[in-house]
Amino acid sequence: MKYWLKLSIRSKIVFLTILISGLTVFIFAISSIIFEVHQNKKVVLEWTRMNTKLTAEYCSVALDFGLDDMLQEHVDNFKSTELVTHAIVMDIYGNLRATYTRVGDENVAVNWSSKDSPNFYDGDFLYITEPIIYKDHLNGYIYTRTDSEISRTITERVQVLIAILTVVILLAFILVTFLQKGISQPIIDLAKVANVISEKSDYSIRVKKTTFDEIGVLYDEFNEMLEIIEDRELRAKQAKLELLKLNNELEQRVLERTVQLQSANKELTDLAYISAHDLKTPLRGIGQLATWLRQDYSKILDSTANEQIELLIGRVKRMDNLVDAMLLYTGLNRNEIKKQNTDLNAIVNTVTNSLKTIKGASIELKTPLPRVLIDKEHAILLFESLVENGLRYNDKFKKNVAISAMEQPEEWQIQISDNGNGIEAKYQDQIFQIFKTLTSDYSHETTGIGLAVAKKIVELHGGKIEMDSTPGRGTTISFNLPK
Repeated sequence: MKYWLKLSIRSKIVFLTILISGLTVFIFAISSIIFEVHQNKKVVLEWTRMNTKLTAEYCSVALDFGLDDMLQEHVDNFKSTELVTHAIVMDIYGNLRATYTRVGDENVAVNWSSKDSPNFYDGDFLYITEPIIYKDHLNGYIYTRTDSEISRTITERVQVLIAILTVVILLAFILVTFLQKGISQPIIDLAKVANVISEKSDYSIRVKKTTFDEIGVLYDEFNEMLEIIEDRELRAKQAKLELLKLNNELEQRVLERTVQLQSANKELTDLAYISAHDLKTPLRGIGQLATWLRQDYSKILDSTANEQIELLIGRVKRMDNLVDAMLLYTGLNRNEIKKQNTDLNAIVNTVTNSLKTIKGASIELKTPLPRVLIDKEHAILLFESLVENGLRYNDKFKKNVAISAMEQPEEWQIQISDNGNGIEAKYQDQIFQIFKTLTSDYSHETTGIGLAVAKKIVELHGGKIEMDSTPGRGTTISFNLPK
């Protein structure tokens, strides 16, 4: 401490500047390296888990049917990335069914049973274990080993850190040494500023503080005296600028989050649509196979077996209906909305003709319906979903559905009322959810998609939909459409 006190101001400034600059760069760089390594591990884990899970799904059918060539083909897809070094597929009996090794890693021995956790890091390498399940039945496991390249990343960053530290220290030394010749300049600057203020009475001028010794204290006192005069004006100006800056930052954040959300929603919709579309072919195959069994072996099998086949055919049909419903629902977001001036009276006539086969159905148009700007196909689907819902969930002999319209300043309100069973209040918030029905059996051939589709269509056209229902007295569904 005594040695420090004996140092000149020049030496103190040089030493402190170099020390603070080096420590700042060092701490920032180390923090960046730690954060980057953590993020890299996280990204590699998420990416590997996703690819391993997808490969497990692809391998499920091949492993269940013993298609080793197809199984190997799926595992070989890891060639498209240089990160996965090894992958194996084993059945539940411990038999090795397929393997993959990255080029150059053929001689690397991998101990797949070294850890109990399904996901773990061992040095630079990430090990993932994913079960292979087909129709809720465990057929085996897929194991992957991924090189996260963490050591290489750390080495590269440390080399960069050493280079930056060297440059920063040299620059700090050169700059501080050069600036020491201006030690006496602050006194001259203070005298000049005082003369200008005296001559022009301009109290907005400030003397720039360049030292923290006694002259710096004098600068502080001088500036504080000037700040008292125009403090209020300066605070108001600063507050206004800060508020404007915060508003701009908030708007930018909202915009970025909106774009991210829209992108994520589109990806989810596309994934649901593609998955539902890919399920159609295997479902048709299962249904056709069950139908052949019923046709060819119904006389040989006992009544219990025939009932099971019929149950299988019915469940496949219901699954096929659910897939069609999923395609319909996701297609609402994927397909382009073609709005046109549409006569809703004609739409109701079309829907009435398509639903007239329902026993006891009566569809009445209470008031003329307007012409609105709406996608025609969406309009048919909207009225068909709501009217059919009112007819099918109706235990009365005479099933009545009434449709009316009410004009409002900027929109039309359409009401569809029925005399059906009604819905309890505790279920009314759930009824517009996708695949949500109030019956757990299969007495109604329904997928629970109708009201969800209706809600989606109304929202896509800038409207809203509501329900008012009393158990035993019927239900009224109201929705608004812009004029």
